Amino acid sequence: MAQSAGAVTSTLLLETSTHGDGVPIVYPKGTPLITARITQIPPGAVIPKHRHPIPLFVYMLEGELTLHVDNGTIRVAKEGEAFMEASNWHYGQNAGTKTVRLLAVYPGEVGAPLSVRAPDPASATAPGPAAAMEPAKPAQ
Repeated sequence: MAQSAGAVTSTLLLETSTHGDGVPIVYPKGTPLITARITQIPPGAVIPKHRHPIPLFVYMLEGELTLHVDNGTIRVAKEGEAFMEASNWHYGQNAGTKTVRLLAVYPGEVGAPLSVRAPDPASATAPGPAAAMEPAKPAQ
């Protein structure tokens, strides 16, 4: 006897044509490459000032991340939120007591960096994850 399955549902997380700071999203023109990763940020950690030359979709899995954008905007991203990161220079910090876990999806192109650190080393208040600054690579 077959079991009755529940209804399939789909929940819209985000639909936008702009980065988090309102700048229109422009797709890369090279060979497309989608990079998806889970990033963990321990309590007290600060991600150095950086920007993303390609779009970055973020879904907060756990915790709260405070985002500081150069235009003066400060926002706290909370568990369950979906957003596009700002295209401007920004940095993030986990000011909470729980590890932040987030899904980061970069629709980019082969060879394009996922993030670029700010040129002024004094702008970074603490070392951050070096992996977040690696260029996108095709899967092996």
